[in-house]
Amino acid sequence: MKKRLFALMLAAVMLGCLCACGETEEQVEITATAAEAETSEEEENISIYEAIYDEYKDKMKEATDKYVDELRDAAKGLSKDELYDKVKEKNDALGKIREEGNQKMTDAMLASTEDDQETYEKWFNRMTETFSDFSRDITGVYTDLF
Repeated sequence: MKKRLFALMLAAVMLGCLCACGETEEQVEITATAAEAETSEEEENISIYEAIYDEYKDKMKEATDKYVDELRDAAKGLSKDELYDKVKEKNDALGKIREEGNQKMTDAMLASTEDDQETYEKWFNRMTETFSDFSRDITGVYTDLF
């Protein structure tokens, strides 16, 4: 029962993250000169977003490896409910790392002189997907044991 409740709770959190990042479509006509300028600006922004993504992907990976090891070591002495609480605690900590990275991306987008919402959303969503993958690794410790 708790396993199902935990899976449902995790699914709801992931769905909430994805819903908050919904995309809108906008068609814009650009002259050849403006297109070249936009491409240059977009490439610059991609490297800013990519750098932030890479930094926080590495932080999340490092934290996940640490949390999984800690949970496996602690699992031997914990009840099912206690392990559930520890898994939730570790996923919350991982979420804070993701939120910090997403905030950095948001700050970079707001500081940009060009409207690069599409590029921002692409990298923001990638960060969220990466968080979900790592979160599943942490949750897997619980599901593997129970």
